[in-house]
Amino acid sequence: MTNNTGDNRPQVDEAAPLRISLSMPPAFDGISGSFKDWLRRYEQCALAAGWSTQQQGERLGLYLKEPFLSGWDAYAKKVNFEEDKKSLLKIFDHVRPHQALKQFQELRWSKGQHPALYAAALQRHLNRYYTKEKFPELSEADRTKNMEEMIIDRLKADLPPMVRFQLLLKEPKNLKEACIMCDSVLALDDANSNTMVETPAKVATAAGVFGSQPADDSTDALTKADAKRIEQKLDRILGAF
Repeated sequence: MTNNTGDNRPQVDEAAPLRISLSMPPAFDGISGSFKDWLRRYEQCALAAGWSTQQQGERLGLYLKEPFLSGWDAYAKKVNFEEDKKSLLKIFDHVRPHQALKQFQELRWSKGQHPALYAAALQRHLNRYYTKEKFPELSEADRTKNMEEMIIDRLKADLPPMVRFQLLLKEPKNLKEACIMCDSVLALDDANSNTMVETPAKVATAAGVFGSQPADDSTDALTKADAKRIEQKLDRILGAF
C-alpha cells in the first residue's frame, strides 16, 4: 500500500520477525571462569538467537577448546541440550565441597560493587558446598538459612565500617533485607568515594557505644569534628530504617 501522506520514511513490515544480533561467548578454555557460568551465557545467547534444544546441543562443540572439545565429543549425545548439559557439568564443572568453601572464603568485595552482586557471588560458592550429598540431614529451609547467615556475616566483615555498624545495630531478617540495608548505607555515606577510613572504634565512640569511657589517644585519636560528622551520618542512617 502506497503512503500518500508525504512521509518519505521507509515502511516497516509489521509481519517481519524480530532479529536479535548478539555475539556468542568466546570459546571456553577453562581459564577465564567456571564452565557453569560460561554455559549459562551460551544458553542465553542461543535462546535469543532462536536455536532449538537440538541445535544448542549440536553446536556446543564449536565453542569449546581442548580438552573440553574432546570431552564433549566423547560424552555428549548432541541431540538434547538439557541432557548433555547435566552430563558435561558433572565432568567439566566438578568442584569438591572443600574447594567451594575455600573459594567462598577467598572471595573479596570490590569497591563499588553492589552488595547484592557480591552476595550472589558468595552464594554460588556456597551452593556447591552445601550439597545434598555432603549434608543429607539438612532440609532445604535449613540449608538456605545457613547460607544466608554465612553471607550476612561476610557482608559485616568485608564492607566499609559504616555498613558493618548498621548490620550489627539492626540485625537483618534475611539476606535480601541485608543487601537493601547495605545499599542504603553506601548511598547515604558515599562510602565508595570516601578516602578516609573510619575505624569501628571511631564509629562506636561517636555513637556512644562505649558510654563515657575516653578514647585512647595513642591508638585512636578522634577529633570533635570527626565525632560530629559521624554522628550526623548515623542520624541519617538510623532515621532511614
